[in-house]
Amino acid sequence: MTGHELANDIGCGKDKLKKVLENYNDTAAGKRKDPYGKKYFHNLPLDINDNNFHVALVTQVLHFTVGGAEITDRAQVLHARSKEPFDGLYACGELAGGVHGANRLGGSSLLGCVVYRRVRTCSWRLGIAMFVPESPQTRCLNGEQASPHNLISHRPIQPRPFCR
Repeated sequence: MTGHELANDIGCGKDKLKKVLENYNDTAAGKRKDPYGKKYFHNLPLDINDNNFHVALVTQVLHFTVGGAEITDRAQVLHARSKEPFDGLYACGELAGGVHGANRLGGSSLLGCVVYRRVRTCSWRLGIAMFVPESPQTRCLNGEQASPHNLISHRPIQPRPFCR
């Protein structure tokens, strides 16, 4: 659609859209600072007479969160101040602090979910083993009886800062 058709479609008027496009082009050219902090501008300049405008509905979604609860290598959630693990409270995947820092690579969060799901499950089953020894619920995913020896160590995992 043309810029004129776009102005009619969104109901803002051709003169107003032309001014908005000119301001945007000036910002992209470095003549003024973008008020929203945008750094990269593509497919410019925009002209109201062009026939390359496309309209789409955009819906916001929460795709990924960075950060979360600090956990031990047994997936136990640590108290924010005391750094002591909560009894019976475990976290894995995106709920835990993770290894990503300030950003992530698409798809790489899956490994953390799988690994810490297994660690969390074994830790949880170890907790049950204290009350119900040698039951199916006290076995780790590899079939071994849950024990402190088939878990890793007690060193907490700290979220890592994003490398720039």
